[in-house]
Amino acid sequence: MQIQVKVRDGGGDRNRDLIKEYVTVGSDACVENAGVCRKMGDADMERFWNVVDRIMEDGWEEDFVEDTLVDLLEEIGDSGDVVGLVTICEVVGVMGRKGVVKKIGLPRVREWYLSYLSLLRSLCMNTKATEMIKRCPDPVISR
Repeated sequence: MQIQVKVRDGGGDRNRDLIKEYVTVGSDACVENAGVCRKMGDADMERFWNVVDRIMEDGWEEDFVEDTLVDLLEEIGDSGDVVGLVTICEVVGVMGRKGVVKKIGLPRVREWYLSYLSLLRSLCMNTKATEMIKRCPDPVISR
């Protein structure tokens, strides 16, 4: 399955704005990213970020967290929103969650990342691409 990059109103400019404003580290990353989506009028992604924020709280069983993340990521992946998809992957550390990667399939997760890196390059956001490549523990992405 090949992911199609979703072009929303504003196309590349909107993707560029999301990439610039999304936060990938920090304890409030989900809340901040939900706010970015609210500001941009994207209620669906705001809802996804709020769900991720809730399931990342302490106290949930790991199987529940993994299953919920898998469902959420597959839904976003099916929509083609590679910016939101990979940002969520980065915030929750999907590449380090072997259970999630196994359920989704490593080739599919890699495809998401490679599609995102391709988008970054097409938007001339090479510094962002390089940062992600350096951070990624997967040898195919980080080579």
